Amino acid sequence: MTSKLMELYDKQEPLCEALEPYVTEGKFLGKMIHHPLIIETLFDPNRCALINERYRLKMEALAKAKTENKWSSYVFLHERPYRVDALCRAIGLGAQIDPDLVSEVWIDSENIWQHKQTWQTIWKALPDPHMTMDDNERAVYNLMPDKISIHRGIRHKGHNRRGMSWTRDKERASWFANRWKGQKGLQPVVLSTEVKKKDILAYFNGRGEEEVVIMPSKLRKLTEFQIG
Repeated sequence: MTSKLMELYDKQEPLCEALEPYVTEGKFLGKMIHHPLIIETLFDPNRCALINERYRLKMEALAKAKTENKWSSYVFLHERPYRVDALCRAIGLGAQIDPDLVSEVWIDSENIWQHKQTWQTIWKALPDPHMTMDDNERAVYNLMPDKISIHRGIRHKGHNRRGMSWTRDKERASWFANRWKGQKGLQPVVLSTEVKKKDILAYFNGRGEEEVVIMPSKLRKLTEFQIG
């Protein structure tokens, strides 16, 4: 850690007013900051100089990105849970809907189900959703049959059954479901169904997940397999 950072880390300074409303009680570790630009756990409320400086620099960078229409920078200055909202704001501020930026935010997101309506709006606004795929993904998509089996692992049978993110790999879906195995009150399951190729918005495999993006309205009968 540089001397400047050490100085800020040790400096006695209360949290700035802009961040105070975003102090919340964490689930396990006590108070935390959960702001669109700053997520911080285990902070000392009397030594917040470094947090305040990070916030100030981010606010400056955000204003600069907005002025210069650098929308990818604008979005990714936000913390991960808030990036889809930032993407929507960027579009509202006049940004063209960049398919590459949509795919970057989608693949980076870990709470898509919590923003399902927002994501549906974004995908519907894309002139050609297939442009979110890279050349290799598009080539795989083009070789797919007219009907495709897809799967989805969920924490219990009533949880977000008609989500937008599925996979062609049933074992991968089982892996996602198994993350919840053993937790009290949860009985994870894998859902399977068959969809038409033409209804698939995008196929992503950058993380080796064979992910399929589809509108919930295009899902038909779901078959359920409980994890043993």
